Order: sequence, then C-alpha cells, then structure tokens
Amino acid sequence: MASPHRIFTGTELVLASHNAGKLREISSLFEGRPFQVTSAADHDVPEPEETEHSFIGNAVLKARHTVKATGKPAIADDSGLVVPALNGAPGIYSARWAGRDRDFIMAMQKVNSSLAATGSEPAIREHGEEQDHEEEVRQVVAVALGLHRWLQVIELEEISNKSQDLHLKQAKGVTRA
Repeated sequence: MASPHRIFTGTELVLASHNAGKLREISSLFEGRPFQVTSAADHDVPEPEETEHSFIGNAVLKARHTVKATGKPAIADDSGLVVPALNGAPGIYSARWAGRDRDFIMAMQKVNSSLAATGSEPAIREHGEEQDHEEEVRQVVAVALGLHRWLQVIELEEISNKSQDLHLKQAKGVTRA
C-alpha cells in the first residue's frame, strides 16, 4: 500500500514553468480532476537555472525548486532532441538551440545544417516529415512529480527512424526530495 505521504490529495498542482502553452496542455491532461493546475509564474517563482547534465536531473531540479518555493506539489519536465550523429546534440540544450524566442523551426534548421556538415541526411524535411534514413533521432521527455518530501520520476523516449517506438523508462522510481 502506498504511503499517505505519496498520495496527491491536494487541490492544486503547480507546473514548474512559466510557459503559458505548456500550462494549457498540462491543465487539459488533468481536466475533470478535483484539483487545478497553476504555474510557477502564478506564484512568482522564478525559473531556476537548469544546471544538471540530464533531462531527468533538470526535471528534478525544477520540481524540487517549485515545491520548496511554494510548499505545494509540483510537476516539472525537461525535454529535447537527441541526435546520435551529432554526438547527442542538441540534447539538454535543445531549447537554447531554439533561441530566446523559442523558435523550434530555427532549431530544426540548425540540426539539419549540423547534420549536413557531417554528411548525414536531414532529420526533418521542410514540412515536418521525418526523413527515411538510417540515422535515428530521439525525442526525450523527463517528468518529475514532487509531492511533499517525495519525487516520482519517469522518462519517455521516442525513437524515430524506420520504425517508430515509444519507450517508457521508470527512471528512478520514488526518491526522497
């Protein structure tokens, strides 16, 4: 039986982000639940600098930061594109490749230019269609849910090449926050 300290019974879940689009997406996932989803911005919580070296590390960092600042349960994520032909880039720096305005079309153009420089095929064609080539491109999403003193962490990885697979990894299970 689950410890009562790890059961979410609150009326509010704080999204560890200032991204209004992400807030809408996460809120829609929990629609009909007996709690509301608010953002770190709603609580005047500044976004922490992402100093970890993995998607999971950055998701945990943001969840812990938000739980500590608000005293409320929080959900955080970190995600990015991993291209083995580019030695894993852009990886945890995917958002930085998109620039200050978060222009992900520009980021994909950078990925394709970098692949071209290595002699590899583009990862994504101009209209968003994936190339049919041997190189794999992975989308990784790590999610951390902070509940009081506990964190639940998962990592999702989509591998895009000739076959499309979705892998769910229970990265760390439940850990002390």
